[in-house]
Amino acid sequence: MKNLLITLMVMLIASAAFAGGDGMNWKFYGRLHTSIDYMSDGGDEKSFTMSSNTSRFGFKGGTELNENLGLIWQFENSFNSANGTGTISNRNTYVGLKGEFGQFRFGRHDTPFKTLGRKVDFFKDELGDFRSMTMGWDRRETDLIAWISPNWDGFGIFAAFQMDQADLADDAMTAYSAMAHYKKDEFFFGAAIEGMSEAHAAANPDPTLDPDDGAVYGDAPMGIRVAAKYSAEQFAISALFQTLTNWTGMWVDPGGGDDWTYEGLDATSMGVGAVFHANETTDIKASYFMMNHDTDAEDVDGTDEDESDTVASQFALGIDKKMAKNVTFYVQVVMVMNGDWTGSGLGGPVDEDALPNIERAYGNGHGTWMGPGIDDDGNAENPMGFSLGTKINF
Repeated sequence: MKNLLITLMVMLIASAAFAGGDGMNWKFYGRLHTSIDYMSDGGDEKSFTMSSNTSRFGFKGGTELNENLGLIWQFENSFNSANGTGTISNRNTYVGLKGEFGQFRFGRHDTPFKTLGRKVDFFKDELGDFRSMTMGWDRRETDLIAWISPNWDGFGIFAAFQMDQADLADDAMTAYSAMAHYKKDEFFFGAAIEGMSEAHAAANPDPTLDPDDGAVYGDAPMGIRVAAKYSAEQFAISALFQTLTNWTGMWVDPGGGDDWTYEGLDATSMGVGAVFHANETTDIKASYFMMNHDTDAEDVDGTDEDESDTVASQFALGIDKKMAKNVTFYVQVVMVMNGDWTGSGLGGPVDEDALPNIERAYGNGHGTWMGPGIDDDGNAENPMGFSLGTKINF
């Protein structure tokens, strides 16, 4: 906590110095997002915790270099409102240029693929966030070059390329991501594509393994995502579809048996969400999302067992209450339903590197993760949770 406060003071002083420069504009912003959560693994394990979900603060600004070109920058950090810890510059942090061409950003940034999903989630950064169902394909990458086009009468493009990550493996590790979107009045539609080189760490089911020790990587996995939202005066609805090819994953036997790694498979995620504006300050919202790993037993261990129930789903129901201009209280209940060959948990760590990218550890930006319990037959139970939270923007 002491180091975080010292760092914050240094940044405030530095920002004040920037503000005194010729034409340099800047602002301090952030969100305090804290919830109290009751969670169950579907069996005997229960937890009652406080979570700091995506609480963050940052500085952003820019200056005009000439009449056609401007400099922009952002420095964003996460902090834990529950225990007082924090991490510096682990969120979108970049320097860039802007002009008639749009914007170029250089640094750490959400991929366009992830950005598209964020535009249609009514439970964003909360326990009911649908990222529990997208199999880890919502990333914030380092060493990214990104281009954001101008707004062409509602149409836009967001494209990014990750530079060579050769310092992390012997082979080149690159990635690309792009999104095209259209927004006109109440309607939004977007499509995105994202791919990685064969040696990319995200293609490894367990990134804690050293690639030089034989860690398994997929054959250039690729994802395609389509999303849409319609926002009317009284309600809004949204939908998302995602398909993955050459997907690599690790199946962790919830019954304590052997774990298997599988690669070169397809996988899908899809779902819908809706929100009803009951009055000027109250929203009632719900979502249902599912994922299909498309992983039959014979695909994994060469057997002929008919164990094809690889579908997991998540249902969320919540109420948002706006108490002031920048303050919202919410309450929600969320349940995950597992198939015979899935072991999906509920929630997930805010730190996307806190857990390996394996089947039961996909984070959704929520501060607490609850894995599934195991029944007498060795199958995963259905975790559920109740969350009471507040979001304060500043």
